[in-house]
Amino acid sequence: MWVGTLRGLNRYDRRSGRFVTFRSSTADPASLSSDGIQRVIDDPTAPEHFLLVGTRDNGMNRFHKKTGRCQRLIHDARDPASVGSSRVYCFHVQRGGLVWLGTSSGLDSFDPSTQRFQHFRAEDNRLSHNNVIAIGGDPTGDPAILWVGTWGGGLNRVDVRNGTFRSFSRENGFPTNMVAGILTDRRGVFWISSPNGIIQFQPATGLIHSYDVRVGELSNAFSGGASFQSEAGEIFLGGVRGVTRFDPLRIRTNPIRPPIVLTAYKVFDREVAPVTSLTGWTEIELPHW
Repeated sequence: MWVGTLRGLNRYDRRSGRFVTFRSSTADPASLSSDGIQRVIDDPTAPEHFLLVGTRDNGMNRFHKKTGRCQRLIHDARDPASVGSSRVYCFHVQRGGLVWLGTSSGLDSFDPSTQRFQHFRAEDNRLSHNNVIAIGGDPTGDPAILWVGTWGGGLNRVDVRNGTFRSFSRENGFPTNMVAGILTDRRGVFWISSPNGIIQFQPATGLIHSYDVRVGELSNAFSGGASFQSEAGEIFLGGVRGVTRFDPLRIRTNPIRPPIVLTAYKVFDREVAPVTSLTGWTEIELPHW
């Protein structure tokens, strides 16, 4: 088991119960580029031998599991083919081995065979925001479609075939433009964690439903990178007050919209008109000073 922390990368041996820690060293260019580990995944080109390690402040690393030696892939402003930012928030492996990175400067694609990066930025009229916190695949299984969550611009649907982007944000009914995590249930419905609760989003129809502490969440504020789905389909979301766990297939939304009914008309807490007399009223005018 590999565990990323703010003090390096740890390998946990379940048989011995011991941890081995790998740290960054300025004297060793084959060590990690930073101790602040943001995300860890298997390298899709050689998952039995290598990890890809994203850091908080110095790019990413290709880490050899057995030797602990690293190839550093660091942001270089003079090299447009280098990683686009020093902060790497997340990874997503596309079918075929192409790796997508969420960074503080936008969305990057990384080709492990050439070790070159391509960048997609808000200033290029593509992404809605450059802080990319979460990346998910399309529920239909189309490898050319990505769903990109940003911290400030909502959710983006990206078609990598033609380079088209479509955003979903507060203008479309989201309660916030901050996306912390994206998970997909077995029906193809997205469950999006945010600092303002949980968003249920149906990508096929665009329907949105929001949930908050009133339905049992520990807190409305969920953290980036703190989302997980079990093999059984349960969703676990980490936030400022702990972990919220639920089975998305058991969440039911009431399809019946209740009618609006006037039951009383009061001014300064005094009833002005009986309930029966309100029927048929189309306008109420209140005196004001």
